[in-house]
Amino acid sequence: MQRSVTVIGSFCAAHCLHRYVGKCSQLHGHTWRVEVTWRGDQLQQEGPCTGMLCDFALLKQVLERCLVQLDHKLLNDVPRLGGELTPPTAELLAQWIWDEVGAQTGSAHSTDNVKLACVRIWETDRTYAELRA
Repeated sequence: MQRSVTVIGSFCAAHCLHRYVGKCSQLHGHTWRVEVTWRGDQLQQEGPCTGMLCDFALLKQVLERCLVQLDHKLLNDVPRLGGELTPPTAELLAQWIWDEVGAQTGSAHSTDNVKLACVRIWETDRTYAELRA
């Protein structure tokens, strides 16, 4: 049986999509909402997290360590995200968050029984990009 847990975070950041034809080529900002989902098969059987797939508090810390790197930044200047040839789109931001969160999942205490399953990043209240395993 597959189980999943999701944590949600947010950050404020600006970007511009150079080479894009339209108003998003100009510098503008968003309050980005990020949802990260992990999946696993087994609930923990012992210790303080008995009956949990993974402790929400731990997963929130993993996400927060990622988002603090983006908060109140110009995303075009974030290493491995923006640049002259690659504008920081929502799709690429979802990949960047996937890579950052994924690097911590499995290496953090008590996350070894879950695997990263989905990153969804909301650019507005009506638009999001999603990356799934």
